[in-house]
Amino acid sequence: MRSPIGYLLLILFLAHASCTQNRQNNGSKSIPEPNLYSKLEQVSDSIQIGDITVYNSYKHQLLANQGNTYDSMLIVNKVYKQHQKLWDGCYAMIFGEENSGKFNNKEGMVVWNRKIYAENREFMEQRVRELLKQNVDSILTSSLAGFTSLIGKHKPKAKISIVFVPLQGVKIGGCDQSMFVLDLMDTDYDLNRVLTEGFPHEINHLAYEPTRATDPDRSTALLNTIDEGLACYYTYKYFGGKITKHRAVENMTEEEWDWYMRNEKEIFTKSKPYLLESSEKQTPYSCNCGMHRGKKLFEEAPRTVCYWLGFRIIEFYEKKHGAGSWKDVYELPVREVMAKSGYEDYINSL
Repeated sequence: MRSPIGYLLLILFLAHASCTQNRQNNGSKSIPEPNLYSKLEQVSDSIQIGDITVYNSYKHQLLANQGNTYDSMLIVNKVYKQHQKLWDGCYAMIFGEENSGKFNNKEGMVVWNRKIYAENREFMEQRVRELLKQNVDSILTSSLAGFTSLIGKHKPKAKISIVFVPLQGVKIGGCDQSMFVLDLMDTDYDLNRVLTEGFPHEINHLAYEPTRATDPDRSTALLNTIDEGLACYYTYKYFGGKITKHRAVENMTEEEWDWYMRNEKEIFTKSKPYLLESSEKQTPYSCNCGMHRGKKLFEEAPRTVCYWLGFRIIEFYEKKHGAGSWKDVYELPVREVMAKSGYEDYINSL
């Protein structure tokens, strides 16, 4: 798993910007595969699952290029206008003023959509083949049903575009419930794993959003830490022991998890002074760790410190208050979660 705090989620993945360079090809010189494009025409423009709308924008990015002429209006109407808030209110903001013109107007969207296809057609076609095999409707329906069954009254709401974008910085995430994206251009993830394990994580962020908005500490690093930790902990519970704790937290390896466990006291002791500071303030501790993975405090940290730390706090909350008590976190202010978890007492005992 927004206010300006929420857009930090997007920046978590900016480290992967270089991967597009390896995909450029001369695809525009060859003829698109007829069978794939016929299948794309049968894909619905959007999927509605509960209060979650998923826009299949990738469909139109390919179809706009299948004829002898580029169908720019298909890009305008079915990629840009269909989810305009994502482009105007999220991408144009996240990637800075120098890039805003790519996203916050029709002309910019038309230009980069044409260019990205010309340079990456074969990759995009292969990625779409992979996606069509996944049965996204079924995966999302299952994820939402699982959340409703496990959590109950909290109802995630979202608008999500599945799309290829020219600036890498996103796997799956967004600025708030109405501005979410699954970026098919980013190859630094396994598509099946992101759909099956990433969506539960993000659905939890969406359901937790109302709590974030009313928390007195909503602008602090502690809230971001609990938010990410809860999304990881929910994912662990969602799979009912079928995945490990380390896999639920950023798909860590067992060795990476062990590093955190060996350094647990130092991690909390060094992080504590910054937890109640503004998440927008430039501090050594931040949940905005995509580029530095939390290494301002811990140069050797293999993954993002705040995800793991939040997971541990919630894990201790459940140990102290009984099985299933972790669901209290959806209702409690984060400062109270921290205080009632007993985690700091545990650290002090080490």
